[in-house]
Amino acid sequence: MAYSPRPIAVGTPRRRLLGLIAGSSAVAAAGMLAACSPNEPSEDAGGAEGRTTRDSDAGSADAPDVKAAPLAVTGQAVQPVTGIQLTLPGDVQALTPERVGEGRTQVTYVWADGDDWGYLVVEGPNSYAADEQSAAMIAANAERQRLIAALITPSEPRKLEWEGFAQCVQLTWSQRTVPPGWSQETPVDALALLCVAEGGRAYTVVAYGPRNTLEKTYAYAALCSATAMDSAESSQG
Repeated sequence: MAYSPRPIAVGTPRRRLLGLIAGSSAVAAAGMLAACSPNEPSEDAGGAEGRTTRDSDAGSADAPDVKAAPLAVTGQAVQPVTGIQLTLPGDVQALTPERVGEGRTQVTYVWADGDDWGYLVVEGPNSYAADEQSAAMIAANAERQRLIAALITPSEPRKLEWEGFAQCVQLTWSQRTVPPGWSQETPVDALALLCVAEGGRAYTVVAYGPRNTLEKTYAYAALCSATAMDSAESSQG
C-alpha cells in the first residue's frame, strides 16, 4: 500500500491527540484521546494525525503487552515542545506542529518505510492539569475511560519510574485506524506515555505501529528516548 505522509497546512481543522486512539463513533467529544466520527469532523477535527474509522471490532483485540522504558537511541535529537527532548532514529518526517490550546502544542513524526512503519505524536507542555501529585495517573485513567466508551479495550494504567520525570504512567491499546498519509485503515498497537516534569509541565507521547510489532518500530524507540529538560536547557532549545 502506498504510504505518502504529507505536511498539514496551517489552519487545517484538527483532531484531538487521542482522536488517533479511539477508532469508534461512540467516543466522547472531549478529551485528548477522543475521536471524531469519519467524515463528520468536529471543531477539533483535523489531519495531522491518523484518521479514525468506524469499526465494530475496534475493541475486540486485547491491549498489547508492551512496556516503555528509557532507552539510549542513536539519531536526531529534537525538542518537539518546550521541556522534552526525543531522539528520532531512521528516516523520519515531521508534520506541521499544531497549537491546540493554551500551552499545548502537538507534533507528529512519521516513519513510512518498511514493515516497521509507525508514527509518534507528542503534546505538551500543558497536555493536562498537572497540579496533583498523581496527575499523570488521573489523566491516564480519564483517557482509559474514554477509550472504553469508544469500544476500545485499553490496558490498566501502569506507573513507571523515568529519570527526569516526577510522574510517568503508560497506557496501551489496539485499534484500527488510518495512519497519516494512508488511504486505507489498518490494525495498529499504541502506547501512550503520560509524564509530568518539574514546574508542572505535563506531556503525552503516543507511539503507533503495526499490530504485535510495536516494540520493533522507530516510533517506539523514539518514545523510549524521551528526556525531561531542565528550565535552562528548555530556554535554550
